[in-house]
Amino acid sequence: MRTDGLSITISQAVSEVSGIPVTELVEDFSEYADPDALDRLFRAPATDPDARNDGVVVLWVRSYRVKVHGDGRILITDHSA
Repeated sequence: MRTDGLSITISQAVSEVSGIPVTELVEDFSEYADPDALDRLFRAPATDPDARNDGVVVLWVRSYRVKVHGDGRILITDHSA
């Protein structure tokens, strides 16, 4: 199981909002997105640490819409109702 990266951060954030155990979300994360691709997408090159600040990715984790911004913000919306 992964212990670092954006997929872990997203799993922890969704866990806080939903009450779903973070370990369960981490184990299932590849059903929602490719963790390695997600990390590469938001990893800024060493020569320009601000290069990824404008990026945005939206994905669904269970019934939660997760919007990840390149500047580090993660917005989670519950769509279970």
